[in-house]
Formats: sequence, C-alpha cells, structure tokens
Amino acid sequence: ITLYHGSRHDFGAAAKKSKDGIVHNPAHMSTSHDHHTSKEFGSGHVVVVHADKHTKAVHIDGKGSQHPSGEKETVLPAGTKLKHIKSHKTSDGYNVHHFKVHSQQNHGKYYDHVPGAGAGV
Repeated sequence: ITLYHGSRHDFGAAAKKSKDGIVHNPAHMSTSHDHHTSKEFGSGHVVVVHADKHTKAVHIDGKGSQHPSGEKETVLPAGTKLKHIKSHKTSDGYNVHHFKVHSQQNHGKYYDHVPGAGAGV
C-alpha cells in the first residue's frame, strides 16, 4: 500500500545525513491514501511511504469528519523507521521523498518486517 504524508520537514535531507538512509520517526505519523490530501497538510514536502502487509498501522475511515476529503487516514505508530529510496521535485514545486517501512518499535520492542509477523495495513 502507498501512503502519503505532507510535511514541512525535509525527510530526504534527514535520510542523507543518517546511517544507511534510515530515518527514525519518534511520533505517530498521519498519512493519507491520496497524494492531493497530503499536500493540503504539508509545506513543500510529501513523504511517500511504501508499506507492506506486515506494517503496523491504524486506519481511520473519516466518517463524521468535517474536512471535505473526509480526512480518511492511516496512522503509523511512533517509533517507525523509514528507509529512503529516492527523492525528486515535482513540476508544481513539491519535494517528494520515497521511503519503505524498515522497522517499527513499540515500548522498546521492534516489529521487524518478517514473513508471518502479525496483522498489518
């Protein structure tokens, strides 16, 4: 599944500074299934997260939302580590940074992406 997160932070620059291109996200990360929605919540940067079926996340259906898009979202838990794939700039001026979920942590325990590991997105 592909998820989109609008941000004012340059995740691509952070990945270049980190060991092995891995960025640790200490907070919960709200993402959308629609890249247009992520632009509404960001300031120049869109993080594209490529998640597999083992990714831990919570989906919120947006029912009852007052936001025009319904604000459907998938929230990645605090402690998720993302591995940088590539970055590019769009014709409308956004910096797009592609990542895959590398590992996830919950209270000091990691949920590594191994076959058969729990329910996911």
